[in-house]
Amino acid sequence: MNTGATVAAVAPSRRRPTTEVIAINRFIDVSDSAAGRNARRSTVAGYRRVFGDLTGWGTASLGRRLGVHVDIRTLVAFLITAVGFPVDAGYVRASGSWWGHYATDVHPQFADVFHRAATTIGFTDVQVRSQWRTLAKISATTGIASNHRCYPASSSSWRWMP
Repeated sequence: MNTGATVAAVAPSRRRPTTEVIAINRFIDVSDSAAGRNARRSTVAGYRRVFGDLTGWGTASLGRRLGVHVDIRTLVAFLITAVGFPVDAGYVRASGSWWGHYATDVHPQFADVFHRAATTIGFTDVQVRSQWRTLAKISATTGIASNHRCYPASSSSWRWMP
């Protein structure tokens, strides 16, 4: 039995990965009012002033990342989920972000398939929401989108596929 951690390469996505700029535009456009979009633009401006981009955010201390306004943390959680930027588990635990909510925003079709499949095999809605949140948190820490699946490529390794 192989006890070492063996992981095959991450298979390239069939879609072009979302860039931070595209994800920021999606974050702004999610709002259904002009006032909401203006508020989100203001949040983006604050994020850029403090961190510049996700690379700058990732190099900041945990205290600095958690110390910004909740609107900026909301934007960051959305970006992490949309772009596939891996983040440390300490931030995921401490942030209080709604990781499942952002994963649903970014991958709505897969969220629906996940929910239907889980309820079909007997899980309750509460259990399914908990599982989805957990998957979203794991995705945030690995940088692998929650709509990727894992299957055994051989008896000794796992392979990630889109």
